[in-house]
Parts: sequence; structure tokens; C-alpha cells
Amino acid sequence: MIRGRDDAMHARALWDSFAPIVFRLLHRTLGPEQPVDDAVHQVFLRVFDAAPREADHASLRPIIVSAIARVARDHLRWSKFRRRSRTRSASGLPSLYRALAHLRARDQVAFAFHFIDGMDAGEVAGALGESPRRTNRRLARAWDGVAAQVRVSDRSPLASVS
Repeated sequence: MIRGRDDAMHARALWDSFAPIVFRLLHRTLGPEQPVDDAVHQVFLRVFDAAPREADHASLRPIIVSAIARVARDHLRWSKFRRRSRTRSASGLPSLYRALAHLRARDQVAFAFHFIDGMDAGEVAGALGESPRRTNRRLARAWDGVAAQVRVSDRSPLASVS
């Protein structure tokens, strides 16, 4: 944890460098209706605990993206549980995020990182801590799941994102 002035300066430098990436990925993964402030806080707590103090900022990106994936997955699992327990209507969600809500949390994170944010499959695999082959299968399964929900065609604007 942050104990002294140097640690606080280090934390501020990490925040300044990576906060836009963390906000962007969480917002794109969790959807426009979800507040991300608590999730961003959780990501940085994980990074402050896990990141070596002497590491340069370029080497921290995989650690941060992995933390984002774990926090997003946890948040998605809990939000699905809360939705089921409240039986709330999802009519306010855009159709893409309604379709994503039918996927498993890991598939949802992989889909958002790859198809919405544009990460390559190798980077998504690193964030999820799995092999590229498994990630490619996960991405195909997620695409098929979303396509089944929103009935996308090959000419869909979503298809051009991949």
C-alpha cells in the first residue's frame, strides 16, 4: 500500500498514465449504463499491490489490463446476480450490451476487449491469462452468442470492428 511521499508520487504517476485506459476499457466492457468509478478504484488497488515499484510504465500495461479483466469479470458476475435477484427490466440498455449480458463474464470481457476496444487476440489472451488458441475459441463463441442475440449480418457495423 501507499505509505510515504514517494509511494504517493508513484501512485499519482500510475494514475496519470493509466487512468484513461482503465476508464475506457471498463466503460466499454461494463456498458454505458454501469458506473465504473468503484471498478476503477479496484483496478488501481490491485495494481498498487501487484506491480513492482521499480517497473517502468511500459511493462505495467499487461499487469493493468489483467487487473481490468479480473475486476470487470467480478463486476459482471455480481451485476448478473443482482439483476436476477431484483428481476429488473433491461429495456434501457443498448441492444449490444443486452446481448452481451447473455454471455459468461469471461466471454463478455474478451468480446469487449477485442471487438469493441480493438485489442488483438494475443493481448486479450494475456489479459485473461489463457492461451491464444483458447482465446480465439472464446472470441468465436462470444461473437456467435452476440450474433444470435442481435441477429447481426456480415454487413453489420459491428462486423467491421473486428
